[in-house]
Amino acid sequence: MDSNELLTNITALGVLVITLVVNVCIQIDTGVISYKEDAQLLKTFVQKYDLKSRGIHIHRNTIIATIYVTLLMVLLIVHWILPAVLSSSRQNNHNVEQSQYVLQLENEIQLAERTLEGLSKSVNRLIQKGVKKQPNNLMKLIQEKSTIGFQGVKKFDNGHYVPSLETEVEYQNCWSLPVVTQTTIAVCLPNIKKVEVDSLWESVREGLEYVRRVEETLNATNDYLSIQKAAKTLWQEIYVYHKWLGDKLQHIPSQVNACACEVDTTLQIVELFLKRAKSKINDGVGSMDIGSTDGDSKCVFICAISMSHISKTIIDDMESQNELFVELSSMISDIMAACLTNLPQVITMKCHTTAIEKREGCVLAAAQLLGETKEMISTLQGQDIPCLNRDDLPFIDK
Repeated sequence: MDSNELLTNITALGVLVITLVVNVCIQIDTGVISYKEDAQLLKTFVQKYDLKSRGIHIHRNTIIATIYVTLLMVLLIVHWILPAVLSSSRQNNHNVEQSQYVLQLENEIQLAERTLEGLSKSVNRLIQKGVKKQPNNLMKLIQEKSTIGFQGVKKFDNGHYVPSLETEVEYQNCWSLPVVTQTTIAVCLPNIKKVEVDSLWESVREGLEYVRRVEETLNATNDYLSIQKAAKTLWQEIYVYHKWLGDKLQHIPSQVNACACEVDTTLQIVELFLKRAKSKINDGVGSMDIGSTDGDSKCVFICAISMSHISKTIIDDMESQNELFVELSSMISDIMAACLTNLPQVITMKCHTTAIEKREGCVLAAAQLLGETKEMISTLQGQDIPCLNRDDLPFIDK
């Protein structure tokens, strides 16, 4: 039972008691209930204190009215005071619960309740601030394009060996790289409405901000850092400069046969990306060595491998031009959505940062991140997520 229900029940009980008392007094006054001893007691009281000689007259009606008013005043006072008492008690309990999460100095017993209250208000303000900055384009993409069980995570790369490479390269992936690679292909497809392309651009831009936070928190190992760096560099190149590894995106459609049918045009664009990717891979074999000092060559090599695998998968399962854009949008949405199911774990880990000098900043950042993504987290939690080991969830290739 919460405080509002308790207050309502107490008020109702008070009204009931007052009503019963007044009814009894009225019945005594009207003679329905004969209580001669009380009447004699009242008479003795008047004679003892000579109230009549002082001009004081007591009537039973006056007594009834006095009792009624007194009881109403008591009820009114209880009605005013009780909410304050309950609120204070609830705040104390809230502070006690929070105190175990507050960093305390060595010789300090507890932080003052006022300090705890101030911290709570600061966090709540940041959460509300985050709510105003929710990624609406990303939310729309996930709600409209994601599939049950995020099937796009399995479909974007069929794992087939890419022919014509001089050597088979061991391939590792992260969440952001296939998103950027598929976006590169999608925005190059001709005859797609500009509003749809622009919407995809903005959805991916918003999504990658949160995908990177997941990767930086849960995939921060040497095996993945170079791949994440390559994805970040490639995104900047295609989003800001509209190029893919030096090739201008706007020139890609012009290099295919414009007289071909839609399926052939789409196929030619994807095959062109595959051809360029193979060339860059064969030129850069060996650059994936962890000890390599040529960061640019390594980045190009990683991005080319991603393009070769994704374009080969598309060619193996070719759809019409418009359907391919929809299919790519769906797979992009699935990959980002699957990655972002790890956001609750990211927020929790930020709140438990061990470095004291970073803890306050991390907690405040976590509060704003929660505000920005709580609606998205709620949406994703309602999805049918495949049953995986908790330790495998942060990785796309598990």
